[in-house]
Amino acid sequence: MQESIFNEFIPAVFFAGSVAVPAILLDSYAEMGLNAEEMLFIIHVIQTGAWRSGFDAALICQKMGMGQSDLDKIIRGLEKKLVLKPRGADDDDLDFSGLPEQLFEIWGIRQYHALKRAAREAGGKPARLETKLARAEKSFIEIYEKELGRGLTMMECEIVRDWLLDGHSEEMLRHALRKGVESEVRVPRYLDSILREWEKKGLRTVAEVEAEDEKFRRSKAGAKKPRSAKKTVDKHKYDNLYLN
Repeated sequence: MQESIFNEFIPAVFFAGSVAVPAILLDSYAEMGLNAEEMLFIIHVIQTGAWRSGFDAALICQKMGMGQSDLDKIIRGLEKKLVLKPRGADDDDLDFSGLPEQLFEIWGIRQYHALKRAAREAGGKPARLETKLARAEKSFIEIYEKELGRGLTMMECEIVRDWLLDGHSEEMLRHALRKGVESEVRVPRYLDSILREWEKKGLRTVAEVEAEDEKFRRSKAGAKKPRSAKKTVDKHKYDNLYLN
């Protein structure tokens, strides 16, 4: 009898209904800066179809066992993290167009690094870090995780390894992280864009980057025109303009 009930329970639980969540979203939500509660909210939104239209705040609150103020906090957090587009005062639905945009960016970076790995292997370059670079990887990951306040995902660790295999020194990685901290954007894809930009410009050391930044600041300062002294306007200057 017990076995019969258990056999009925399995299909009832696992096949009576399911939620299809993209694997890249499950693998990348931490990289996007989302916490577990925000991810669970997105899963409920997918399950109810509310990402398209008909967002039912009361239903989501009931499913997640929370009040409206807690739900509003999650929504504001997702807007700040650019997953949700900000809503108008009279807009009841949610605009999740920021979510595929971020996932596309993450997917693109992964494809880029996969191609670089393939090129390295085709060129006979080592796929593993030498002892010195392995120490640099461990050192930087410790600093990075402390700055992020969380552990790096497996994919993020692979990207850090790729940076070192591509010839970026630990000093350059730390400098890119400082740039990210200054901009309040610490996610790996932002650091990746910084390193790629330096690579395009042929900048291989922190001194070269700082010299380039100083050059940019000077050119920007030189482009600003000094304000001229305020002139006194003669109110009667044009009184006789049309008189002969």
